[in-house]
Amino acid sequence: MYLETLEKLDIELTNTCNLKCPYCLKVKPSLKEFVKNFQELDYEVLTSFITKLKKYKLKEVILMGSLSEPTLYPKFLDLIRFLKGLNLTIHISSNANTHNEEWWKGLATLLTCKDSIIFS
Repeated sequence: MYLETLEKLDIELTNTCNLKCPYCLKVKPSLKEFVKNFQELDYEVLTSFITKLKKYKLKEVILMGSLSEPTLYPKFLDLIRFLKGLNLTIHISSNANTHNEEWWKGLATLLTCKDSIIFS
């Protein structure tokens, strides 16, 4: 089974973004309904799924979005604490324009030297 060999999981937590970049795919008329209807992954379903994957070979979780900003997920810090509790390595890609300096310092205290944040 494929899930039994999965070591890295890339998750798009929400479909929302705080920016309006002129060349982003979200400005395309064909994606208007996707952008308008705010959606996010259910926290309980997500954590249950990750727990099951951890029983196999899951080692790393990548939190990014091709059309979204992961730090806008309402339970983002809770998710980070949960992932660290499972001893998973976390990689985050963010535009870093969503929270104040104190929030980012708080996030940094949850991460280890194995984790990474990419400001893109």
